[in-house]
Amino acid sequence: MALKKFNPTSAGRRFMTVLTFDEITKTTPEKSLTEPKKRTGGRNSYDAHARKSCYLIGVSMLRCGSEYRSFYDAERERLASERPGWTAKRSHLAALRKMEKAFLRDLWVQWRKAVNLPIVRPYHPRINN
Repeated sequence: MALKKFNPTSAGRRFMTVLTFDEITKTTPEKSLTEPKKRTGGRNSYDAHARKSCYLIGVSMLRCGSEYRSFYDAERERLASERPGWTAKRSHLAALRKMEKAFLRDLWVQWRKAVNLPIVRPYHPRINN
């Protein structure tokens, strides 16, 4: 086996040597001994910019006191009773996401109406307060 010497680019590399395994292995594996890796799952549709935009819309709706505030308040009350171990920030963010989803649901329905597309019943029913 041969020794590989490194250039002295730092004090730790000055006298550094390692064994090379050129006689034992190649840099790439033998193709006949490998098989393709099957990939499943993943988050293909995750978009950090879209998530941040939705968060900013939700915060703006809270500050201006929009009609979606009722979704936020109802979700905060539900989370306070069902998840007593959650911190205030976690409950706030979960309720905010629920409010954002309600807004996006209604926006989607109005868009479908505006362009004369068939409208299916939304998955989450509207809360009337």
